[in-house]
Amino acid sequence: MTSSFFSIGNNSKHQDQNTILKHQKIFIMVTLSEKARRARNDYQNAYRKKNPEKLKQYITSYWERRAAREEEEERARLGQFFQNKCLECGKELEGMRKGSKFCSPACRQKHHREAKG
Repeated sequence: MTSSFFSIGNNSKHQDQNTILKHQKIFIMVTLSEKARRARNDYQNAYRKKNPEKLKQYITSYWERRAAREEEEERARLGQFFQNKCLECGKELEGMRKGSKFCSPACRQKHHREAKG
């Protein structure tokens, strides 16, 4: 397998498009000459001064989207481990810690004994 800066590798299912774009941006920044980098930075600074409201709106919407995405990822992650009902008897686990799967030690033991066979 030839190694390339843009190659995704064997774990491509774990890398999303944002990661690839981030690598491309880094690659572009590395390959720009000093003159081109200064020209780009001057343009970006001028744009920021000219459009402060657009920039403020963009930054606000970016952080809103990021917070929503992180909240969704956290829910998905907790959803894999957190059940709101006991796996054995089905009783609500209200007031229990987030990782609880059983309402009592008795239910936990019963569940594991049945699973053993």
